[in-house]
Amino acid sequence: EDYVQKVKRSAEALQKAAATIEIDVRMLISSDGRVTSAKVINPHPLVPEEIILACVRDQVFEPAHLPDGTAVPFPFKRRFLFRPA
Repeated sequence: EDYVQKVKRSAEALQKAAATIEIDVRMLISSDGRVTSAKVINPHPLVPEEIILACVRDQVFEPAHLPDGTAVPFPFKRRFLFRPA
């Protein structure tokens, strides 16, 4: 089963459940703003973790900076919300 089919299957299951689903992800953002590691904190059976993690890895963030302007890695937590249409 490919990525697109998994997303479609998950979307259909979410619509049937008709509830908002919250999924938190803890990640480490590198000094260049890229996600270097990520972990789903509260998975949900209707949303495969690989879909969430693929979405997280595609994002680029503004890096944290020390007072002297040096970019540094930082931990970050993000909540993804899935609402029925």
